[in-house]
Amino acid sequence: MTKPTIGFIGVGLMGHGMAKNIVEAGYPLVTMAHKKREAVDDLIGRGATEAKSPKEIAEQSEIIRPRLRRLSGAKTASSPGCSRAR
Repeated sequence: MTKPTIGFIGVGLMGHGMAKNIVEAGYPLVTMAHKKREAVDDLIGRGATEAKSPKEIAEQSEIIRPRLRRLSGAKTASSPGCSRAR
């Protein structure tokens, strides 16, 4: 059984731990840069891939898991230019 690719936006203190559990459970994970580069580098070292934008995450993922603290981040990540039609 093929596991779905999960896109994870927001790998800060809480999001990094959640994303780490996903990738360690064997799910393909796509994430993007965060203000603390160490979190992304750690996930890449565990097998995740890095996208350059929320749009790229949407294009590569079957499931998207946002973990955003601020409303402004959620609005940016969910803008029409960042999503794809199914």
